[in-house]
Amino acid sequence: TYNLTVEKAIISYERNPIQVALPTSGTPTDPILIDLGFFKPKITLENIVVEDSSSLDGGVTIPSKQQLEDFITGTTSDTIWLTIASHRYIVKITGCIFERIGGTDNRWISRMQLVSSSRSDPAFSDPA
Repeated sequence: TYNLTVEKAIISYERNPIQVALPTSGTPTDPILIDLGFFKPKITLENIVVEDSSSLDGGVTIPSKQQLEDFITGTTSDTIWLTIASHRYIVKITGCIFERIGGTDNRWISRMQLVSSSRSDPAFSDPA
């Protein structure tokens, strides 16, 4: 289990209505807009990672940059549970950017992009 101290969390929702232009002869008609109710939650997490990991009580680890890179590149079908402000999301990682903080040798800014299921009720059950 990893614990990230997140500096910034951005949650956005994207919808994909369909625009259909009907063929007509003569006078043009307005296109028809169809919204099937589908939406895609996306989450961006920004945090600071260091070269060395540390452990918290209960066996929770704050990952190092290397551990986070290994987790991102090695995780395929694992279910990732993300908790933000008492709300739980099932997420998959779509990308991550690491940017070294100037003037330091061991601190990096990590920007992780995730796709998500919809937000769960705060009264969630533990997946373990």
